[in-house]
Amino acid sequence: MKWLGYIAVIVLFSGCVPDDRLKSVSVAIGYCPGGCGLSAIEIKRSLAYHYFGDKNAALKGSYEGQYAKADWDNLEQNIQRINLAKLKPTRGHSGEELMIELIITEQNQSTHVKCDYPNLPIILKPLVNTLLDSYKIVKLTKTDEPYLFKTTFQEGGNLLQDPAPKHDNY
Repeated sequence: MKWLGYIAVIVLFSGCVPDDRLKSVSVAIGYCPGGCGLSAIEIKRSLAYHYFGDKNAALKGSYEGQYAKADWDNLEQNIQRINLAKLKPTRGHSGEELMIELIITEQNQSTHVKCDYPNLPIILKPLVNTLLDSYKIVKLTKTDEPYLFKTTFQEGGNLLQDPAPKHDNY
């Protein structure tokens, strides 16, 4: 009976151990009619935060900062509620709406969704909105150091087409 108590305590506390699968989250806003600002955000498990906004974005230039641990934990919990395996890598776009690209990198896989905002799965909209507004709550420092985002934003900001394949140097 004594062992049963120990096992119950172990099971109880093992449910409280944080899941360390999430490595990074990247989001980019690309093409939209009317010339809205292009921007990209990436947040890593280390809490490193990177932002870039073009000349039309609300915040222009390259910035870096530290994401709050509590915000990361909340982000991680929200992502755990999403069945990433059921998401399609690329969804439709009309060419007339704001383009969104989202990359969720976990330990063993990466989920990549690229579509216009109306076609974004409803389960992802709160996550994307949180990420897009996150630059407002992070203490950012302007930097001249370029940062290579995982999104196709780096390919000239055109999210309507897939990037050219990258090849290893031989």
